[in-house]
Amino acid sequence: MHDEQDNRRAARTARIFTGTLSGEGISPQDIIVRNLSSWGLSGRSNAVPPPMGTRVVVTLGVFGDVDASVQWVRAERFGLRFATEIDPSIFNFTGRDWAAVNKEYPKGHVYDQFKPESKAWRPGVKPPKR
Repeated sequence: MHDEQDNRRAARTARIFTGTLSGEGISPQDIIVRNLSSWGLSGRSNAVPPPMGTRVVVTLGVFGDVDASVQWVRAERFGLRFATEIDPSIFNFTGRDWAAVNKEYPKGHVYDQFKPESKAWRPGVKPPKR
Protein backbone atom coordinates (compact mmCIF):
# COMPACT_ATOMS: atom_id res chain seq x y z
CA MET A 1 0.00 0.00 0.00
CA HIS A 2 0.99 3.62 0.05
CA ASP A 3 0.70 4.52 3.74
CA GLU A 4 3.52 7.06 3.51
CA GLN A 5 1.55 8.86 0.79
CA ASP A 6 -1.42 9.22 3.16
CA ASN A 7 0.54 11.73 5.26
CA ARG A 8 1.93 13.90 2.49
CA ARG A 9 0.80 15.16 -0.86
CA ALA A 10 2.68 13.87 -3.91
CA ALA A 11 4.17 16.47 -6.26
CA ARG A 12 1.72 17.48 -8.97
CA THR A 13 2.60 17.91 -12.63
CA ALA A 14 0.41 20.20 -14.72
CA ARG A 15 -0.85 18.31 -17.77
CA ILE A 16 -3.84 18.76 -20.04
CA PHE A 17 -5.02 15.64 -21.87
CA THR A 18 -8.16 13.54 -22.22
CA GLY A 19 -9.14 10.27 -20.63
CA THR A 20 -12.24 8.23 -19.88
CA LEU A 21 -13.83 7.65 -16.49
CA SER A 22 -16.10 4.65 -15.84
CA GLY A 23 -17.16 2.35 -13.05
CA GLU A 24 -19.94 0.21 -11.68
CA GLY A 25 -23.20 2.05 -12.34
CA ILE A 26 -21.34 4.92 -14.06
CA SER A 27 -21.65 5.50 -17.79
CA PRO A 28 -18.24 6.05 -19.43
CA GLN A 29 -17.54 9.77 -19.64
CA ASP A 30 -14.77 11.76 -21.28
CA ILE A 31 -12.67 13.73 -18.84
CA ILE A 32 -9.93 16.32 -19.08
CA VAL A 33 -6.95 15.63 -16.83
CA ARG A 34 -5.65 18.93 -15.45
CA ASN A 35 -2.81 17.73 -13.23
CA LEU A 36 -1.27 14.43 -12.32
CA SER A 37 0.90 12.82 -9.67
CA SER A 38 2.14 9.29 -9.08
CA TRP A 39 -0.84 8.59 -6.80
CA GLY A 40 -3.69 10.61 -8.32
CA LEU A 41 -5.09 13.22 -10.66
CA SER A 42 -7.33 16.25 -10.80
CA GLY A 43 -9.82 16.31 -13.63
CA ARG A 44 -12.89 17.93 -15.11
CA SER A 45 -15.96 16.42 -16.75
CA ASN A 46 -18.96 17.82 -18.61
CA ALA A 47 -21.03 15.06 -16.99
CA VAL A 48 -21.74 14.87 -13.28
CA PRO A 49 -18.70 13.24 -11.60
CA PRO A 50 -19.34 10.22 -9.34
CA PRO A 51 -19.81 10.89 -5.62
CA MET A 52 -16.88 10.98 -3.22
CA GLY A 53 -15.65 7.51 -2.23
CA THR A 54 -16.83 5.82 -5.46
CA ARG A 55 -14.44 3.26 -6.96
CA VAL A 56 -13.77 4.00 -10.64
CA VAL A 57 -11.55 3.01 -13.54
CA VAL A 58 -9.82 5.80 -15.43
CA THR A 59 -8.43 5.12 -18.90
CA LEU A 60 -5.38 7.30 -19.53
CA GLY A 61 -4.59 6.81 -23.22
CA VAL A 62 -0.98 5.64 -23.55
CA PHE A 63 -0.97 4.23 -19.99
CA GLY A 64 -4.20 2.21 -20.08
CA ASP A 65 -6.65 1.54 -17.24
CA VAL A 66 -5.98 2.55 -13.63
CA ASP A 67 -8.19 1.67 -10.65
CA ALA A 68 -8.94 4.69 -8.47
CA SER A 69 -11.35 6.17 -5.96
CA VAL A 70 -12.97 9.61 -5.98
CA GLN A 71 -11.39 11.74 -3.22
CA TRP A 72 -13.20 15.04 -3.72
CA VAL A 73 -15.84 16.62 -6.00
CA ARG A 74 -16.51 20.33 -6.66
CA ALA A 75 -19.14 20.92 -9.37
CA GLU A 76 -17.65 19.37 -12.54
CA ARG A 77 -14.12 19.08 -11.07
CA PHE A 78 -12.93 16.07 -9.11
CA GLY A 79 -9.84 14.38 -7.66
CA LEU A 80 -8.94 10.70 -7.95
CA ARG A 81 -6.54 8.62 -5.85
CA PHE A 82 -4.96 5.71 -7.72
CA ALA A 83 -4.90 2.22 -6.19
CA THR A 84 -1.36 1.72 -7.54
CA GLU A 85 1.47 4.10 -8.24
CA ILE A 86 2.03 5.28 -11.83
CA ASP A 87 4.92 7.08 -13.52
CA PRO A 88 3.74 10.62 -14.45
CA SER A 89 6.68 11.09 -16.84
CA ILE A 90 4.84 8.80 -19.30
CA PHE A 91 2.51 11.75 -19.86
CA ASN A 92 5.25 14.13 -21.01
CA PHE A 93 4.10 14.58 -24.62
CA THR A 94 6.93 16.89 -25.68
CA GLY A 95 8.39 15.70 -28.96
CA ARG A 96 5.83 12.90 -29.40
CA ASP A 97 3.62 12.38 -32.42
CA TRP A 98 0.19 13.87 -31.59
CA ALA A 99 -1.52 11.04 -33.46
CA ALA A 100 -0.24 8.66 -30.78
CA VAL A 101 -1.54 10.66 -27.80
CA ASN A 102 -4.54 12.62 -29.10
CA LYS A 103 -8.07 11.20 -29.33
CA GLU A 104 -9.10 11.03 -32.98
CA TYR A 105 -12.49 12.48 -33.94
CA PRO A 106 -14.36 11.94 -37.21
CA LYS A 107 -13.77 14.47 -39.97
CA GLY A 108 -16.16 17.41 -39.62
CA HIS A 109 -16.72 16.79 -35.89
CA VAL A 110 -17.67 19.92 -33.95
CA TYR A 111 -17.13 20.00 -30.18
CA ASP A 112 -20.39 20.48 -28.28
CA GLN A 113 -19.27 23.78 -26.75
CA PHE A 114 -18.89 25.24 -30.27
CA LYS A 115 -22.29 24.12 -31.54
CA PRO A 116 -25.01 26.79 -31.60
CA GLU A 117 -27.59 26.41 -28.86
CA SER A 118 -30.49 27.68 -30.95
CA LYS A 119 -31.53 27.83 -34.56
CA ALA A 120 -30.53 30.87 -36.59
CA TRP A 121 -33.57 30.64 -38.87
CA ARG A 122 -35.84 33.68 -38.58
CA PRO A 123 -39.37 33.50 -40.00
CA GLY A 124 -40.21 36.27 -42.40
CA VAL A 125 -36.60 37.07 -43.25
CA LYS A 126 -35.70 36.13 -46.80
CA PRO A 127 -32.38 36.47 -48.54
CA PRO A 128 -32.22 39.27 -51.14
CA LYS A 129 -33.06 38.29 -54.72
CA ARG A 130 -30.23 38.47 -57.23
